[in-house]
Amino acid sequence: MTPYADDQTGQLAADREKILSALDELNALRTKYSDVIAIPEVVTLHDVTEYHLDTPRGPQQFKYFYDRKTAVAVLEHFAGTDYITPEIFESTIVCAIGNYTKRKGKRG
Repeated sequence: MTPYADDQTGQLAADREKILSALDELNALRTKYSDVIAIPEVVTLHDVTEYHLDTPRGPQQFKYFYDRKTAVAVLEHFAGTDYITPEIFESTIVCAIGNYTKRKGKRG
């Protein structure tokens, strides 16, 4: 597994552009339908990959340990969540990593 931060294929830059486009579209929807809907929480791939995990060497960013596939699996765990506290955010990332590595047949 190649850590997301060591991306040599340009996926990191492509993801950044896609995230910005998605956020622009969400902002347009929020503005257009502001009288009938609120979008309180948005979690992006960037939020996951930039998150600092607690490690024996101190806080380290997710992207230096895990690849994009793992980040996407973690992001999927946030689907349908309407309100996220910092504690829930951290717990979701840790649980999602554990679930993903178990599905891949690895011990976490």
